[in-house]
Amino acid sequence: MELKSKFDYEVEAFEKAFADKKDKRIALYGTGRMTATLLERLKGFDIVGVLDKSVDLVGSYVFGKEVLDQKKAETVADIIVINTSGAYWETIYQRIADYKIPIYYRNGELACKKAMDFESNEYWQKNADDLRAKISESDVVSFDVFDTLVVRRVSDNMDVFRIVEGKLCSKYGDLNYAQIRKQSASVKANPTLDEIYDAIKDLSGWSDEFINCAKQEEIDTEKALITARTVVADLYREATKSKDVYLVSDMYFPKEIIYDFLTTVGVPADINHIIVSCDYKKNKQDGSLWEFYSKEIMKGRKALHIGDDVNGDVVMPARFGIKTYEVWSEAKLAENSYLRGITAFANSPFESILCSTLTNKICNDSFCFHKSKGKIVFSNEREAGYVLLGAIGYVFCAWLLEQAVKDNVAQLLFLARDGYLLKKLFSAYCDLVGAKNAPELVYLETSRRAVLTASIRTKDDIAEVADFPYNGTRKDFFYDRFGIEVSDAEKEPLFYADEILKEAERERKNYLRYLETLNIKDDCAVIDTMLYGTVQYYLGKVLRRNFLGYYLCVRLDSANRYLVSNKMKGCFCGEHGEQSNICKNNVFSDSFFTAPNGMMECVCDDGTIKYKLNGKSQENFAVRENMLDGIIDFMKDVEAVRKASGVSYTDSSGWADKAFGILMKGAFEPTAKMKKAFYYDNGIAGRMESAIFE
Repeated sequence: MELKSKFDYEVEAFEKAFADKKDKRIALYGTGRMTATLLERLKGFDIVGVLDKSVDLVGSYVFGKEVLDQKKAETVADIIVINTSGAYWETIYQRIADYKIPIYYRNGELACKKAMDFESNEYWQKNADDLRAKISESDVVSFDVFDTLVVRRVSDNMDVFRIVEGKLCSKYGDLNYAQIRKQSASVKANPTLDEIYDAIKDLSGWSDEFINCAKQEEIDTEKALITARTVVADLYREATKSKDVYLVSDMYFPKEIIYDFLTTVGVPADINHIIVSCDYKKNKQDGSLWEFYSKEIMKGRKALHIGDDVNGDVVMPARFGIKTYEVWSEAKLAENSYLRGITAFANSPFESILCSTLTNKICNDSFCFHKSKGKIVFSNEREAGYVLLGAIGYVFCAWLLEQAVKDNVAQLLFLARDGYLLKKLFSAYCDLVGAKNAPELVYLETSRRAVLTASIRTKDDIAEVADFPYNGTRKDFFYDRFGIEVSDAEKEPLFYADEILKEAERERKNYLRYLETLNIKDDCAVIDTMLYGTVQYYLGKVLRRNFLGYYLCVRLDSANRYLVSNKMKGCFCGEHGEQSNICKNNVFSDSFFTAPNGMMECVCDDGTIKYKLNGKSQENFAVRENMLDGIIDFMKDVEAVRKASGVSYTDSSGWADKAFGILMKGAFEPTAKMKKAFYYDNGIAGRMESAIFE
């Protein structure tokens, strides 16, 4: 009866909220328990389909309804209703905000883009000392477990089921475990894990062997994904020394399993002080568990409960005389800060791990924005590298290895200066993943200045090279572009054709001798950051051969004239690399991906390399090396979770690029050292240096 009343309430609330929409064709966003409940009991509404973030589900049927993509939803539906827990509404709305039909939340409110005042949030006034004081005033203290004391290393808890499904499919073949697992939660009130799997067996007809395997895989996966939220966990440990402390959770895992989870992540717990809804057949959401807690545990003492759920952890316990303290989950911190939107586009289990790795670094501390008011403030440059470029670096390295193996490339030529850090990063990635099939890695000293001049063989070549923009004096132009000193800088370059051709021949011979020392193979490819492949093209002219090139982002349409001679591939944003956030923020990325020396001018007659004088970026190069260590830290953290949970790598360039774009829109405050170290210089276009951060 309790279950029926609870689920009937959900249906009645929907019927009331959309009473005036019975004539509309409705698509429900969400394929979880709440949609299963609604479709089973709802009468008088035209539900034409469902939507889900997983593109793999599109075209299949869930609860008897087709899973729609955007185009079909806009065709067959009049409105979309986000039919999930309110905690996910804003994230989901951001994911589908561009749909061309009205979108509603399940409470009947029309979803719309809201202007966010990140800095005036009252929650930022809270801090650990404030909570510590509240704990000291109490006799008995309770903590919520999931998203308060510990957190799963996925951005969407439903991804746990998707991860389990992936592992089961590798053993048993294709099956729809995740969907049935979600549906099973509505079969019984406050179910235990065993009861859920009994329901799964009834719904699916799967064998006892499979059911037992799936159940254990779920436990193992959860255990692999869980990590402590350090600040709240520290406060919990402090409280246990002087207070009567309990853990209160709405969860299908019995207390023995939760105890094991907590022990694994270093959070000590008294198993007899773990109160779980499935063990007591009562829950926090309807208050029944708090009524029990008040009578059996609190017993008139001053009680404080700490948790993240507004209803279950704040509203309901307060009704029974329990003081409450809301601490925000990592997801809520992200969505109410300058990180807003970063979780919305994580569409695969692997992207979910990437996203969670990032938000866990920033928002693991429930009070991380207390001083910064929603903006990221880095404790050091290593942390800055982790956050700003960790996902970009990881995804690019994974893509690069995959492409090189696919294209049978035996040697990768990392073009200076952008390739200096990229080579170190890719080498670290190959070591991390144990890539036995990685190509040989070579750092190739070059620059646009070096290859442009060395490529000149005719007067037409002079005119072509002279056409590149330059910002500076005419005298500087002749030296910087062609390596010659002139008496009359107002003359056109062709006036000095003989001198230019002579200098170009000298530089070309010297450069070719240098290139011979690298033993460049026929089956090689060049690596650079962006966008048109100028160096690749002119290096090809110098060597009289074509190259394959791999880039962070590259333009692959007719606007790129260098495609006539060379093949190029880009990791981010496919054929329109200039639309990527990496490209849109190229001043930052170009400034980061440099070397500890100034731009290469040419190879001298004695074989040494002549560089321009070091600039501010080179003088403060240690900042980049520390940031590179942070990127590698990110890769290590992702790999640890990926391997432990059994998740396969999937192309995540879209999410990584979107996340980078969000971070670069004022989401962080650069450190003092970053401000001194990040300068943009372009030696082929002039001699100026420009500070990236004012």
